Amino acid sequence: MLWALLGVLLFSSMGGGGFGEKMFGKDTQAVVREVVPDRARADAAVETLKKGDEDLKNIAKELGKIAKAFGKADEAQSTGLDELTPYMLKVLEQRRISQEKSLDRVFELRQTLTEEEWARVFADLK
Repeated sequence: MLWALLGVLLFSSMGGGGFGEKMFGKDTQAVVREVVPDRARADAAVETLKKGDEDLKNIAKELGKIAKAFGKADEAQSTGLDELTPYMLKVLEQRRISQEKSLDRVFELRQTLTEEEWARVFADLK
């Protein structure tokens, strides 16, 4: 039972509503279109944001699969640590992948925007 609770906490800690969702979401995409006067750069920046959003959605799908498998493995709530550890490791790996992909997208976006545009776009995300 304790491991199931721990699993739920790990899965839920990576859910939506975080910085990544806010950063790559439609609201930020709209702000970029308003702030960046050069249409080609604005389109490139929005494309980067869309890729970031898609990355996070794909990771969320993987986490859903892991959570389902975890729940099935601990259905009787008597599964031991040895059997549940691989699921926890998979969740941690997805978290690492999420952070890596998000950082890659941030650096990609940073190369597209000027200092002033960057400051204006992300003023609300702080």
